[in-house]
Order: sequence, then C-alpha cells, then structure tokens
Amino acid sequence: MASPRRAGTGPAVVSGLDRARAAWNAGEYEQVLAAAGGLRSERREDRVAAAILRSRALLALDRPGEVAAVLERVRNDAKGPEETVLVQMLTGAALTRTSARERGDSLLDQTSALAARSAKPLVAEVAYYRALSRWSSRRLAEAEEIVEAALNRGGVKRRAIADSAVIAHVVRTSGASDGVLLRLARAEQICGAE
Repeated sequence: MASPRRAGTGPAVVSGLDRARAAWNAGEYEQVLAAAGGLRSERREDRVAAAILRSRALLALDRPGEVAAVLERVRNDAKGPEETVLVQMLTGAALTRTSARERGDSLLDQTSALAARSAKPLVAEVAYYRALSRWSSRRLAEAEEIVEAALNRGGVKRRAIADSAVIAHVVRTSGASDGVLLRLARAEQICGAE
C-alpha cells in the first residue's frame, strides 16, 4: 500500500554542496570548508562548484597558500568560460597574496580580458581582485584606474565590492585619497541589493 505522505512533502535532501552554499551565504567559512571538503560527487559541475566555494572560503580566511591545491584538482573539469574565469580568478587572487604576486597579477590581467570577452557577469569581480592586489602593494593609481573602469562599465555586482571595508582599511592606512572611498560608496549605491 502506498504511503499516505504526498509526493514532495517529505524531508528535503540537502547535499554537501547545498550546505556549503548556505554556509557561504551565512559567512561561515570554516563550515564551507567542512561541507565542501567532504564532497565526493560524480558530477563534474558539483566538483567544480565545491572547489570554487572552498577556494573562496580559503581566501576569506586568509589562507591563500591552500587555494592552488584545491583548484588544481578540478582545473581540467572546469568547462565553459564562467568556470574557467572563476578558477583562474581565484588562482590569481591567491597568488597575489603569496610570494608569487607578479604571477598572480599577470593571471588576473589575462583573466580580466577573458571575462570581458566571454564571461561578462564576472568582469567586476575580477576587477575587484585586481584592484585589491594593487592596493595592497601600494600601486594606488593602478587600483583607482581598475575601479573606475569597472564602475564605468556598469553592471557592478555587490559581490565584487562585498569586502570594501577591507579595501577601505588598506586605502586609509596607505595614505590614499578619499576619492577611492567615494568611488566604493558610489559602487555600493549602484549595486543595490542583489
């Protein structure tokens, strides 16, 4: 005899990837690592998504040295322009926070061109990581140019400037003008809620 429960009313099955996404959205980066780290999916898309989430969490936790190993495992699985841009962007962002800053900057610059051609929704986020690297190495004029270009292109997403407080701190402690901070505030106004 069939169960009296109606189809679709049972408990939802929550995957490790779903838990990792929820943890990311809640800012629980250690939880992201735990949920995505144990994921052993047969689906290529899930493996790539989990590696991207893990890499983002590692960057948020200031553990850039661990990112390359996570992304290397899925480098050949990344398909299409958006996944390719994300993998390259996160690799470049991690490299800029290690002793390989020049290599990271170069990779981010190449990724910026790729995103402009084939993954437009990611252009602003790539610009964010490029600008952050320039600010942290006190190349403030370059950073300002990158931010201005991203703002002028439009379509800036809140995610691309979600860490603007960190950038503001770097800018303030580096002696940059308030013009950069004003542009960040303008970007937040343009973005609105995602």
